[in-house]
Amino acid sequence: MATPLTKPSDLTANNYKKARVLALNEHVEEDVTLLVEGTIVNCFISYCPYEIEVGKLYDVELTMNLADDYELEPVEPCGFSAVKIDPGFTYLL
Repeated sequence: MATPLTKPSDLTANNYKKARVLALNEHVEEDVTLLVEGTIVNCFISYCPYEIEVGKLYDVELTMNLADDYELEPVEPCGFSAVKIDPGFTYLL
């Protein structure tokens, strides 16, 4: 079980990105779809002190949450890639 954040992380030039909100899930308040540097990602919001609006640009901090049963495989370098592989929050990076 995850422990909810009680305060925001300190945002610095090294760990935040500009992201446009493309969609909010009407059933799951923490589920958001973002456009980050040309890549669409479905994310889970762990902390936000204000109302989020579709279409607006926000500073966001992106972190990876790895489950206990993840798999790693070596591949040849091919540049950045993020491919969504199921309806949840799973991506092939």
